Amino acid sequence: MESTAITQEKELQTTTSAELSPPPAENEEIEEVIPEYTQSELLEKVINSYPPLPKVALMLRDCAQDTCSSWCIEEVTGAISDDPLLRDHLINLVNSPFYGFSNEIVNLRQIVSLLGINNVASIAIATFFESSIHINVSPYGLEPEEFIIKSRKAVSFVSDWFSSIDKKFAQELIPCILLLRAGMVLFSKVLLEVRKDKAFLESLKANNYDITLVENEFFGTDHLKILADLFEKWKFDDLIVESAKFIENPGEAPIEAMKNAYVLAIANAAFGPRGVQNKKKVSELVRQARKQAVNINIGRLIEICPFTIILDDRAK
Repeated sequence: MESTAITQEKELQTTTSAELSPPPAENEEIEEVIPEYTQSELLEKVINSYPPLPKVALMLRDCAQDTCSSWCIEEVTGAISDDPLLRDHLINLVNSPFYGFSNEIVNLRQIVSLLGINNVASIAIATFFESSIHINVSPYGLEPEEFIIKSRKAVSFVSDWFSSIDKKFAQELIPCILLLRAGMVLFSKVLLEVRKDKAFLESLKANNYDITLVENEFFGTDHLKILADLFEKWKFDDLIVESAKFIENPGEAPIEAMKNAYVLAIANAAFGPRGVQNKKKVSELVRQARKQAVNINIGRLIEICPFTIILDDRAK
């Protein structure tokens, strides 16, 4: 009896206490519990977010890589015509200043003949990526429109650099430069999904917007390394894959990919993700390329570069 009475008394006290506890204030913020993820777990989420290529992009890619392909140009242009988004984007891009053609080109057969199936396949993949993923780079403190404009500046830069001397070279690199910041889009997507976007932005601010440092802090890698992995997964041309792998250390690239890697590295430094121009890095890369006798058309680069390039080591 005594035990039952004590139990009832305790239950009464608990009930009374709960009833007397004040309810949460109307404006009181409830702290959000955000799950913790390791670098490898976040990176795995990024890799799993790579979008699969659509049928037309796969067909163009396979056609470009198959030296014994029985595809004829009519079949290729027919496949492009069946994809209105790709068709319109391809025509608009070819007639943009990036490609530097003097006359308007609207005939798909002519476009494929001028650019080559390899380049058209790369453009198809770049077009698909831009249209398939909603661009939200708020974890980097950037607005989508601002991000796209800054990315396009690097494309214009390389086009101006080589279009009058080696137009084919510029045309082959343009799809790669269009996707130069694809890793940032994928990183942002994952950060927003796991609610780490605010922590990422705060870390950027605390580290003076050192993007490479903070990306490595969260993912154990950076967006340029992810680009090479993405190109490999999508089976881009081997030369483009190798070029992307060595953007951060072009001097170590295989001989056949070294020129591409230097050009991508310089474009990356001259037009950083947040519009920052790493002038010192550009000058270092140009001096290094000259020392390795890599023909990157330094004369034209000096003409069109928006800042002074220092070629004399003693003037560093």
